[in-house]
Amino acid sequence: MKIKSIIILLILLMTLPLAALERAGIEMTGMPMINVNISGFVRNPGSYRMMMGDNLITALERADLDELILLEKPIPLPVTDKAIPLLRPVDITKDKYKDYQSLRMVRITRDGAEEYYDLLKYLRLGDASQNPVLRDGDNIFVDVCKDFVSVWGSVGHPGYIEYQEGDSIADLIALAGGSLPGAELNAIQHSIYQADTKRYEFQSIDLTGNGSNIISAGDRIMVPYDTAYQSRKGVTLSGRFVHQGEYLFSDGDTIWDVIQKSGGVLDDADLHNAVVMNKHFFSEPDYEFERIIQLNPIHLTPLEYSYLRVKLRQIRGRYSIDFAKIIETEGEEGDMTLSDGDHIYLPLKTDKVYVSGQVNKPGFVDYKEGEDWKYYIAAAGGFAKNRKVIGGNLIQASTGNWVKLNKKTEIQAGDSIFIPEKTGYSFWPEVRDTIAVMASAVSIVLGIHNLTK
Repeated sequence: MKIKSIIILLILLMTLPLAALERAGIEMTGMPMINVNISGFVRNPGSYRMMMGDNLITALERADLDELILLEKPIPLPVTDKAIPLLRPVDITKDKYKDYQSLRMVRITRDGAEEYYDLLKYLRLGDASQNPVLRDGDNIFVDVCKDFVSVWGSVGHPGYIEYQEGDSIADLIALAGGSLPGAELNAIQHSIYQADTKRYEFQSIDLTGNGSNIISAGDRIMVPYDTAYQSRKGVTLSGRFVHQGEYLFSDGDTIWDVIQKSGGVLDDADLHNAVVMNKHFFSEPDYEFERIIQLNPIHLTPLEYSYLRVKLRQIRGRYSIDFAKIIETEGEEGDMTLSDGDHIYLPLKTDKVYVSGQVNKPGFVDYKEGEDWKYYIAAAGGFAKNRKVIGGNLIQASTGNWVKLNKKTEIQAGDSIFIPEKTGYSFWPEVRDTIAVMASAVSIVLGIHNLTK
């Protein structure tokens, strides 16, 4: 019994210092604590225990914490909050508090005196005077935004900003993150809202000369961007150039000029099959092609089908030039001025002709200047048994066009020869039907002739 009394006495002696620390406002962390009250348009208004030295922004962050986040990841510091319970569930789809909190007019009541602070200036401009250190017993009130202005264009944080009486255009641009490089500050568009007519009046402001123009609630400021600011024009060279990459050029520069910048072309470059195209035009949508490609092929007209085939074969945005002539004449003939976004691709010279389709040995055949298509068919092992008797196409590497094979067909290195297979189509049914129709016609003519005798 005596031992139990001694243990109880020791426990009481150990708890007395802790109680004294609690009454003195000191938590187990060893840091002094203060009490502040937060009310108004915050997610969790109520009384909060804060560490001595905490600022206004820290208190608002505590009061605006989502309850779901608090449950998943509690604050590591000791918390003895007594927040007022929420009457409605939290809307996690949209944070109305951050959208409509009046951060520019936060009121702190201390010892009966009221002070107002602009937290947006602290967050956007780093003005530490607008983020005061809290004291024990402070009462913080956050109002709802009443009026807005908007700042758009070439600024760091475009969007809506809470309006405060006396704001100037320069003030609001600064609160919007300041102007970005290339902003045209001498042509700022100021749209003035007329409350009586519910319409806007417009004026242009030169901020470099005068940025003290006072604005009103509902006004709109647009900071335009100077399109010519550090504008650059570039052309990309790829393939068998000495130095590939993107090259900047000036107005009036030509293909030969940029080839010289690249160090020239390699000996194994295929000059006849070079591709010069504009990437901007290539990336633009072809609405007619998109329409046709979505149709059922059986519903296409002959013209639409031909258009579809051509679009699939040829490169959109390609220039019609003779690249080999530009190189051979050193830019004296066939040269062309460059446009921004041009791309020049110079393939590797193959010195081969590709033979495919219904031949015995399809594949590459060495190119021989002056030979016709029959030479390449023979070199590929001749025709296969199931080839189509009439027909055969040359696919030109330089254009992508399909050309019917004949004696005058000129073949270049890199071209392809395609021999189609027999489709199983027979002319006999057509011949038979034609004979039957002709016989019927003759019978009708003879009958009419006999009746007229």
